[in-house]
Amino acid sequence: MAPVGKGVGDRTMKRLGFLLVVALLAVMPSTVCAATQQEIEAKEKEVAKLDQKIKELTGDSQQVAGEVAETKSQVEELRRQLSKARLELQRTQATIETVAAQEEKTTEDIGDLQENLEEQRAYLRHLIRTLYQQEQGSLIRTFFSNFSVSEVMAAGAALEDLQEQVAAATKKIHEQLADLSSKQESLQEQQTSLTQLQKTLAVQQEEITDQEKAEQAELVSQTAEESRVNAMLAEAKQAREEIANQIFSLKSSNIQVTLGSASDMARNAGTLTGVRPALVMAVLKVESNLGNNVGSGVFPDDMQPASRDAFIRITDKLGLDRSKAQISRRPSNGKGWGGAIGPSQFMPATWEGIEGRVEALMKKSPVNPYELSDAFVGTAVYLADRGAARGAEREALARYVSGPYWEYHVNGWYVERVLAVAAEYEKEF
Repeated sequence: MAPVGKGVGDRTMKRLGFLLVVALLAVMPSTVCAATQQEIEAKEKEVAKLDQKIKELTGDSQQVAGEVAETKSQVEELRRQLSKARLELQRTQATIETVAAQEEKTTEDIGDLQENLEEQRAYLRHLIRTLYQQEQGSLIRTFFSNFSVSEVMAAGAALEDLQEQVAAATKKIHEQLADLSSKQESLQEQQTSLTQLQKTLAVQQEEITDQEKAEQAELVSQTAEESRVNAMLAEAKQAREEIANQIFSLKSSNIQVTLGSASDMARNAGTLTGVRPALVMAVLKVESNLGNNVGSGVFPDDMQPASRDAFIRITDKLGLDRSKAQISRRPSNGKGWGGAIGPSQFMPATWEGIEGRVEALMKKSPVNPYELSDAFVGTAVYLADRGAARGAEREALARYVSGPYWEYHVNGWYVERVLAVAAEYEKEF
């Protein structure tokens, strides 16, 4: 009788312990980071308000376009563009704060999951040890000491219950591991988006400074449209000049090829993916010109930790010295990370996610994010996945620059910039 009674008591305690763990796990997600969630919602509302102001300002600009053209009032147009640029800058800053709050919440969620997972693993180890002891001795001792069928059946039921607890605990651990993996992927996406948004913010700040200088100088010798292009869409002017000289250059990658060669690469990428060739060329041009940090970083200092393993795999596969391979530099203010690679400025994990398809399309292996022909196809694949192949170019560009946060509309500035450059290249196709 003693072995059976002890088994039943242990079983009851284990059940209580298991139910307590499950209850804690069920309660935790609803109570974690309540304050942070409120901050996120507040920032989302702030972004929406800024977006509405920008739309209103854009509408005002369109209404007075005739007056500007008639009076040649360049200063007035510059002021309107400057007001819009400042609002877009505030919107980017607000979105950065939103994503940063989400990153903080995700990090805390991961910490709680890891802690709960370790507790569940310890509980499972205890169950397995108990199960081993039961299987090794309980039934045999009960059978040979008493020859009681009821006691043998009771001991067997206790053993079966213990096995069920082990199975349930194992299933719970698998569910937690899947949840942890999902949270870690979300964290990496958030860190990547923060890096891109910080880069965008830096360029917006540079352009506002340029616009303020233009306003102060009152360059009345230029039309309002020319001034807008010079201040806000510098790449369009550069593209026009390069087209006249039949070249295509990417300053950050020290790449310069003939316009015909670049056009052929773009056509090939378009044929393989269905994305407009001029759009692919424009994305590469703008990505190459975004700020002063492109290509000047050092591994591992400037690369976000979540990207380092992928970068090591890529450079090992290509036989590159990763200490010399070009990556984007971390912002000087220490907020966000660098680590983007190649003319397309992909994060290493992003490149790994598409390289198999790039290899299949190009019928070569390995493909290299630093090679222009491979970068053309990689960019086109990425854009196609986000809607560019079905005509949703604006959405695809927004997703390109802001990832999962494209709906915050921080990217209108980037989208217009790329489309203006694409319009110049489109004339060549």
